[in-house]
Amino acid sequence: MAALNGHLEVVQFLVDQGALVEKGDTDGRTPLHHASYNGHLDVVQYLVGQGAHIERENKNGQTPLCLASRTGHLEVVQYLVGQGAQIDSLDKVSWTPFHYASSNGHLDVVQYLVGQGAQIERENKNGLTPLHCASIKGHLKVVQYLVSQGANVERNGNLSLTPLFDASRNGHLDVVQYLVGQGAQIERGNKNGQTPLHNASNHGHLDVVQYLVGQGAQIERENKNSQTSLHCASNHGYLDVVQYLVGQGALIDKLDKITTTPLQHASSYGHLNVVQYLVGQGAQIDTLDKVSWTPLHQASSNGHLDVVQYLVGQGAQIDTLDKVSWTPLHQASINGHLDVVQYLVGQGAQIDTLDKVSWTPLHFASSNGHLDVVQYLVGQRAQIEGENKNGQTPLHLASSNGHLNVVQYLVGQEAQIDKFDNLSLTPLLQASRNGHLDVVQYLVGQGVKVEKNDNDGRTSLHYASSYGHLNVVQYLVGQGAQIDTLDKVSWTPLHYASSNGHLNVVQYLVGQGAQIDTLDNLSLTPLLQASRNGHLDVVQYLVCQGVKVEKNDNDGRTSLHYASSYGHLNVVQYLVGQGAQIDTLDKVSWTPLHYASSNGHLDVVQFLVGQGAQTERGNKNGSTPLHCASIKGHREVVQYLVGQGAQIERENKNGSTPLHCASITGHREVVQYLVGQGAQIVKNDNDGRTSLHCASYFGHLKVVQYLVGQGAQIERENKNGRTPLHCASISGHREVVQYLVGQGAQIDKSYKN
Repeated sequence: MAALNGHLEVVQFLVDQGALVEKGDTDGRTPLHHASYNGHLDVVQYLVGQGAHIERENKNGQTPLCLASRTGHLEVVQYLVGQGAQIDSLDKVSWTPFHYASSNGHLDVVQYLVGQGAQIERENKNGLTPLHCASIKGHLKVVQYLVSQGANVERNGNLSLTPLFDASRNGHLDVVQYLVGQGAQIERGNKNGQTPLHNASNHGHLDVVQYLVGQGAQIERENKNSQTSLHCASNHGYLDVVQYLVGQGALIDKLDKITTTPLQHASSYGHLNVVQYLVGQGAQIDTLDKVSWTPLHQASSNGHLDVVQYLVGQGAQIDTLDKVSWTPLHQASINGHLDVVQYLVGQGAQIDTLDKVSWTPLHFASSNGHLDVVQYLVGQRAQIEGENKNGQTPLHLASSNGHLNVVQYLVGQEAQIDKFDNLSLTPLLQASRNGHLDVVQYLVGQGVKVEKNDNDGRTSLHYASSYGHLNVVQYLVGQGAQIDTLDKVSWTPLHYASSNGHLNVVQYLVGQGAQIDTLDNLSLTPLLQASRNGHLDVVQYLVCQGVKVEKNDNDGRTSLHYASSYGHLNVVQYLVGQGAQIDTLDKVSWTPLHYASSNGHLDVVQFLVGQGAQTERGNKNGSTPLHCASIKGHREVVQYLVGQGAQIERENKNGSTPLHCASITGHREVVQYLVGQGAQIVKNDNDGRTSLHCASYFGHLKVVQYLVGQGAQIERENKNGRTPLHCASISGHREVVQYLVGQGAQIDKSYKN
């Protein structure tokens, strides 16, 4: 504080008492930073004399010289430079002391730094030079000095912004005039095609606009969105600029890239005075943009009642349809603009107009929870039971989105509370699915049966359990919902909660007596579902509740099979720890290791092998885990299994080796690895096919090329006398045929018919 306020004697006393001159505050500022920032030269001199580091940076990377330059304390700047401070030091955004002095208009500091060799064209992280900084802030004298010292007036930053662009955007007319006088290009655009005139128009700087136009700036010049300066001024509501540009001949109905006119821009943002002026100048009221919105659509969507009233008064069509058949009334209802809705209906707008998916304004207002709009539309006889293309009524939509007040109002207006939509969902089913407890409670209180189900047999309890809405689950059970009710595939609520990992729901249902081991149509239990989807906490809970880990489905797959197949290592580890048999076989004799290998789950493979899983165990076809990994192209798993002693030449019942398998599916990296490990290229399967036959038949050119390069026999015949060329030709793989012929394969060789 003493250094901050320039109390030299206090500073000296504190230092004498042992105060650390290098101690920083929470922002990393030392006493020297504070004294420099506030211009206390005597304190600065004392602190430096006491060993304070001149180049010490605060958390923003600023040195004392940066701060003194920023606040314009020339004497401090001169002293620090004299003590060896670096004049081009960079802070964290690459601002130098020179940038700071220029940005804040300290001409004397700027002149001194330049005299000391500061780099005039030095850029910060945004590509801005000191000239940019001075132009942005409108410091004319600094701008003039820098230009006189050779600063480039056309230098552009990372966003292609020149000093003229910056000065125009911020309305510094004197700087604009000077830069233009120094040869700055008026039509120079940034990366978005914006010129200085666009920018001045965008920000309402009429004097700059007038000057630039007077200097020849093109008023019809378009940016990358095809917007002119008139679009920019209209969009932001600068009437004086709009009037000037129109007076200079700007096209009123010019379309931008999304075919929006200046009138549509002004209508969208509610600039009534601009709207009135443009219409008065002949702008088309009902022009359509890319999605067929008129100015009235724009104004209605954004709730600008005064603009809506004016446009309608000027003859705008009230019921014009856009590309999805929305009218202005749809737009106002969607966004809850009651005053606009009332006005449009009062002017004759049709309240039950259907869009392309048969949504009316009432559907939208109900879906979005705009009660006042809903009440007004119903009062105007909007159809409460009107269905959209999905068969949903306004009550369905309000229930689905949890708008209790709208639900209560619609039910009070005698909306059907048990109506099915096209997916056989009722309002209660939708509210339960989305977890809207208050709506669920209200509908049940109105007499809706909690056991009402959809066409698939799912009740509200199924839906709430599936999506993890514990409070809804608890309420429904409390209202008598059957815990073990089955849907059409025999899933209980516990199946759904377990499958989706909602532990709290699982615990509650089990606590309420739900059957833990219920089988669905595929003989899947909740534990199998949880294991398949990797929900460890649910798995642990169910096992602790007494579910047997060896329980299997109709195909003989256990929880360990499922967890291994889907790569859930933590579940695999837990199940094995609970006694699950590692080499248990399903109905086709696949072990968990087969599944993990087939799906490329290396971590699971490593764990299972480490726990003693047999790497040479064959399934019903005699395929080992190595066959499975090879045919799927899982190179890392292949390498690991081979490293663990898996037999490379092991044949399945078709006589296929892992090399055959990898060749069939075209996994070149696996093929290369196996060959590198000694796999025999010429080995044939039971039908006499080599790996080259397999790769050729399935059109894997790169594998074919590799195998031939490794010495595979091109003319080798299978049991039917077919060569690899025959195989490629039969299956129509032209590139492989061409390659084999190029390698000397006989094209006239016959085979057994």
